[in-house]
Amino acid sequence: MFGSSPEKLEHKIKELNAIKAEYRQDLEEAEKQYKNGEMDKAQLDRMRARTEEHVERINEKIRVTREKLQEKK
Repeated sequence: MFGSSPEKLEHKIKELNAIKAEYRQDLEEAEKQYKNGEMDKAQLDRMRARTEEHVERINEKIRVTREKLQEKK
């Protein structure tokens, strides 16, 4: 697991935000595919639900990491 130094915690938050951005980008791509007829509504809905679930987990990790960072400052 990551150490407790503020620099490492800030780095972890940046990594988690980057991962979250990748999920959002994947969802945007899926929405484009749906609009172009390359994906049906059910596939888009599954992709959206999966992506939202992942983003929620990442948001929780970010929240916990920020709390740890505040404790260190």
